[in-house]
Amino acid sequence: MLDAAPPSPEPAVWIDPAAVVHLSTEGLEAMARAVAGLLPPSVTATGLAGELSCGEGEEMTYAADDVVVELEVTAADLLPSPERLDLLLTLTLRSAPSSLVAEGTCAGFVLDETCTLEVQPTRFDAAVGLGLGVDAATGSLSATVLDVTLAAGSFGNPLDTGCLLGDALEVLAGWGVDPVSSLLSGVLEEQEATLAAQLEAALAEALAALQPPSLSVDLNGTRVDLEMAFSAAEVDGQGLALSLAARASTPETSPCAGVATAYAPVATEVPPLDGWIPGGLSSYHAAVLLRRDLPNQIGWALWQGGALCLTLSDLSGIPLTTDTLALFVPEIAGIHDAQASPAAVAVGAGRAPTVTFPGGAMALALDDLSVSLVGGVQGRAARIVGFAGRAEAGLDLVLHGGELVPILDLDPLSDVALDVSYAELVDEDGALAFLAALPDLVSALLDPASLLPTLPLPAAYGVSVASLRTEGADDSGEWLGLYADLGAAAEPVTVDPIDLSGLGCEGGGEVPMPSCEAGCGDAGAGCDPEACGGDTCAGGTCSASHAGARDGIGGAAGRAFGVGLLLVLGGLRRGRTRRGDAVSG
Repeated sequence: MLDAAPPSPEPAVWIDPAAVVHLSTEGLEAMARAVAGLLPPSVTATGLAGELSCGEGEEMTYAADDVVVELEVTAADLLPSPERLDLLLTLTLRSAPSSLVAEGTCAGFVLDETCTLEVQPTRFDAAVGLGLGVDAATGSLSATVLDVTLAAGSFGNPLDTGCLLGDALEVLAGWGVDPVSSLLSGVLEEQEATLAAQLEAALAEALAALQPPSLSVDLNGTRVDLEMAFSAAEVDGQGLALSLAARASTPETSPCAGVATAYAPVATEVPPLDGWIPGGLSSYHAAVLLRRDLPNQIGWALWQGGALCLTLSDLSGIPLTTDTLALFVPEIAGIHDAQASPAAVAVGAGRAPTVTFPGGAMALALDDLSVSLVGGVQGRAARIVGFAGRAEAGLDLVLHGGELVPILDLDPLSDVALDVSYAELVDEDGALAFLAALPDLVSALLDPASLLPTLPLPAAYGVSVASLRTEGADDSGEWLGLYADLGAAAEPVTVDPIDLSGLGCEGGGEVPMPSCEAGCGDAGAGCDPEACGGDTCAGGTCSASHAGARDGIGGAAGRAFGVGLLLVLGGLRRGRTRRGDAVSG
């Protein structure tokens, strides 16, 4: 009668949370420094040129050399508060001197001058509010840009007062008017909504890369599937906590184990996370709390699938013969067949391995371990001697070269306890001799450390793990804490030059201007609401060559008034300065 196939395993239980990742307030500050490190040291503005119509038959043109704006980050913070994160960046903007040429006729002035264009040190603030959540259907992180605020300090007069345009801006500055900052303020307001959408798209792409993978591993012919997903994202005054749910399962029950029941998790609560390693003497940037149920469920799946029913040759790939065994245990030389035959050291486990966290470390125990020597006896394979007992090994996690390296701490003499359970073909001395030689035999065939894979640690945006420490997360023994400090060494991104030749209203270029400030429609339309679709410039083509005015002054008259008045003011100031110089001389 054929043996019945083992029953299929019960579905594995989701462990939630199986692990918790926590970024403390100090860790968030390190992330903010990394974001600041991504900013380029400078941005080049090109194509700043245009044409202004000042009245009937009067036109002037202007064109500037490339302007290199230097960016210096003076402060960077990533602040947590209930249900949101706020990224705050403070920069200082400045530029090296460049030239702006103005030519033409406007308000009776004939212009043919070259001005020095230089942005003086100016403060710039950017604030981005973020909300994090988890998509329950996919188990993926999602981010929402709650708000974006961009604000610049006073740019003052970027042109030198040795030219008419510079004199005009100087007069306005004396009246408390800052046209450059006002114009930029409107531009920034228009950019905030656009930037929010762009940031959400970029965050979605970045968070997709953080999605924990689902893995399938094969050990000794046993497949174990590990599924992971985010289950919660919580932000409070202590930092950001991301909870991970996981489950490990095997598709088939091995006759070796014969157990179809699923692993039953232990009820436990997540230890507190406040930025301090237990004991309160050292802080951390990032912490990973590992629930003991997860490695135990993985061990259960391996055992259930038959991965712990193996021979040393399965692991080492080195064939073993009875002659090889006799080299280690001369007492059994007369037992096996005279001609060398295949032999095996078979290992089995009557129960699944268990993981504990003693003293802030990790230990692996096999409480129902069996070891048997099988060789050729009288022309057939037979068990020569068998042993039963338990084994325990420590597992240390060491940071090395950006990888997490597991180190197995196993002393066969002190960590493996075996007694003779079967010895019909050898006497007690032969059995004990083989038991004494077993550690040397295992060492000759196998390096246990080679069975443990290293785990590369992520280094997103230049943030990497600089140090690592393991501790028990609480007194329950159910959680192990891995506490890390982060290092930030981000490489600045490369930004293409900003083309200011597209300066204009909505749809008029890559740098939108606010409302209809720059005019819209065709060359003669000015800011006619009918041509522009109201104050939004909808349907209009807007550019710096169609400069208009608002508040009741529109079309060509508005342009002539605005630009002409500016130049008249500059001319008056220049005249007064020259007369004063003559008198004083």
